[in-house]
Amino acid sequence: MNFKEYVNQFVETESPDWTVTTARDYTEIINRLLLPAFGEMEIEDIKRPHIKKFQNDLRARELSPATINKYMAVLRVIMKTAMEDEVITVNPCKTVSRVESEASDIKPLSLSELKRVIAAADDYIRPLFITLAFTGMRHGEAFALRWEDVDLGAGVIRITRNRVRGNEKTPKTKAGKRTIEILAPVRQALEALERKSEYVFLTAEGKPYNRPIDRQWRRACERAGVEYRRPYEMRHSYATLCLSRGVPINHLSHVLGHSNPAITGQIYARYAGDSASIASRLQEDLQAV
Repeated sequence: MNFKEYVNQFVETESPDWTVTTARDYTEIINRLLLPAFGEMEIEDIKRPHIKKFQNDLRARELSPATINKYMAVLRVIMKTAMEDEVITVNPCKTVSRVESEASDIKPLSLSELKRVIAAADDYIRPLFITLAFTGMRHGEAFALRWEDVDLGAGVIRITRNRVRGNEKTPKTKAGKRTIEILAPVRQALEALERKSEYVFLTAEGKPYNRPIDRQWRRACERAGVEYRRPYEMRHSYATLCLSRGVPINHLSHVLGHSNPAITGQIYARYAGDSASIASRLQEDLQAV
């Protein structure tokens, strides 16, 4: 049985359990990358050197470690399942390590840059930028946020859902479902919003967000004269700001929804300051946001 034949069997068997997002991602990665690389090979003939070469070819395209690992993860699942199905006797992916992320992958904005970009943003999307920049929420979590999740009286936001391309689901891990405090600029932004929908943040057309916000973020960066970095750097900027002001990494890990503080430490350790709530740590910094 060649790789393509097994993949067709794999998709037919496993896809009923996939979410819409997983099905889309797997289909794209399989058709665009895996079948061209391995499709006509007998699956039993695929060995570690073939897997390693595929990984190295991805690295040569200067893709980020996270992207490479995402592509490799699909191949790993296919090979692991093939072994469980007794189609192969050895999993060739088992001894191929993940590509390690480097600190250079993170390019946070300074607090001054964040304030300038937010000030330059279009009015309708500014509250979303403020919330992303000063809660550390993932974009999908903010897109899925409903007014019922916001308790201004208690000063907290409850994160219970994630929204990607219009599809909503609960967080992947237990840590993803969490409660975070509302800082002053976020409170001001939320209090100023009209409640036109069950969703907190709406597009210029008054609809929930279904697509990435790169275009709006890029435009705000250009207006502010700030070097463009991807919108996800708002999350990294918040994390590094907290750590530089002495917020304990265990607490920050909870706020970010990481499953383990070790993950937070691996990503952000070099930004940690001397070590209290986030609000008290950042009170002075967040004046006039």
